[in-house]
Amino acid sequence: MQSWQIKALELEASGLKHLDGFIHEHALYFLIGAIYLLLVLLVWVERGIATQRRKIHHSCPVSLFYSSAGTATTAPGHVRPISTAAPFGALQSR
Repeated sequence: MQSWQIKALELEASGLKHLDGFIHEHALYFLIGAIYLLLVLLVWVERGIATQRRKIHHSCPVSLFYSSAGTATTAPGHVRPISTAAPFGALQSR
């Protein structure tokens, strides 16, 4: 074996030793992380299967909420007209 192969094997053994120690000390965190990654993989695979079945082309995500903070929608000094519809309380009094 060459020296770089020996060094690679030593690094691999050291990494596996540290991973083994992490799993023994933090088993719950490792399990939660593994389950999360498996769920992400499952969703990715299922989405790919559904896309192939329906022949859906890639679509861009759409924002469902629009914020107009900081933008003026009407000219300054312009007052919006009051609606002519009956108020909610007037409809209930009938």
